[in-house]
Amino acid sequence: MIRSHVRLPRCLLVGALLAIHFATHFATQLAASEEWSRFRGVNGGGVADAGAIPAQWTPDQVAWRATLPARGHSSPGIWGDLAVVTAAEPESGRRHVLALDATTGKTRWTQVSEGPVFRQHADNSFASATPALDEQRVYVAWLAPEKSRIEAYDHAGKTVWTVELGSFIAQHGGGASPIVVDGLVVLPFEQDGPGDSYVLALDAATGKERWRLPRTSGKLACSTPCVLRPASGPAQLICTSTNHGVYAVALDSGKELWAMPKAFTQRCVASPVAAGGLIYASDGQGGKGTRLIAVRPPVKAGGEPELAWQLINGAPYVPCIAVQSDLLFLITDGGQAACLRAATGEEVWRQPLGVGTFYGSPIVLGDRLYVISRRGEVVCASASATFAKLGTSALGEGAFSTPAIAAGRLLLRTFTGVVAVGGK
Repeated sequence: MIRSHVRLPRCLLVGALLAIHFATHFATQLAASEEWSRFRGVNGGGVADAGAIPAQWTPDQVAWRATLPARGHSSPGIWGDLAVVTAAEPESGRRHVLALDATTGKTRWTQVSEGPVFRQHADNSFASATPALDEQRVYVAWLAPEKSRIEAYDHAGKTVWTVELGSFIAQHGGGASPIVVDGLVVLPFEQDGPGDSYVLALDAATGKERWRLPRTSGKLACSTPCVLRPASGPAQLICTSTNHGVYAVALDSGKELWAMPKAFTQRCVASPVAAGGLIYASDGQGGKGTRLIAVRPPVKAGGEPELAWQLINGAPYVPCIAVQSDLLFLITDGGQAACLRAATGEEVWRQPLGVGTFYGSPIVLGDRLYVISRRGEVVCASASATFAKLGTSALGEGAFSTPAIAAGRLLLRTFTGVVAVGGK
């Protein structure tokens, strides 16, 4: 493992100022909503408080199982006891949006639409983007070379609006998920092909375009943005891509506020995470992470971001990281778990999980970490400075998704089903 730390003579002063500067951001962000309403929950951080979730279970201890009509890798998006997943038929291309009752697993409604069949990576699916929800609507993105679209439904399953996005060319297929924030539905649209790349914001109620930030095409980005809320100035959408590195966009206007354009050399698949005054992001290729970086955002408008630290060896590529208090937890694609000091990148421990490889990202629930292997085994480990493997549970089918929390239960999406564990 190689770590590189950037230290400037004023770093202690900057750190103190940033702690004050971003305190409002993190307090507001966590208080705004505890719904798991997007990929990886509140602001994409993958952290929540949840009781009554066992470390290990047997099939007869599962609260419920739901069988889906087709395959997919999307994670559940949740509002209250409404859990929404997507699926698609590989042969026909038919797309499914399914709303489940999170307490019982029963289907509340289903929307089915036609979709194109196209070539993509064997480990991808036509249903890989996680739905986003707010208190009124459900938002789903379908990316395809022929045409792409974003759909909005109300919580009863009625279509509210559909926006056509045009062609999306990607060697591996799409992967970014929409988010809904401050009345906007936001989707990054950075593709491999010669077509237009951009970050798009639509009015959540009407689907009308609010702003579009042009981006350079030629390298797919699959990461889903998070939001940074400074003590002053507009909320910042944090995005990552090979072409543009780590960059911030004013959520109200679509203007790029700052960027670290040379941050990455390889593909960005894992989504950025904002925690403790830093932004964590990574890139990789060929099933292996290239590097994980911690970026310190500028304090004032017009300032430059700073590299706080970087991890060169042992970084994740597809799985996202999670930060709990002063500790950062990661899972490599190859199956190693690691704990680092979030502020410095210092390694606390690193251990193999012994259940194969991973595409799903870890989530932290209290003092426990949960993650699903590609073989469909759920590993529970301690989310602390001391490593302990607390349990392993088999789902009975492969899974490339990330766990979610709904109605006090852990929802685990496999290729063709959803399993609920815990709760009352």
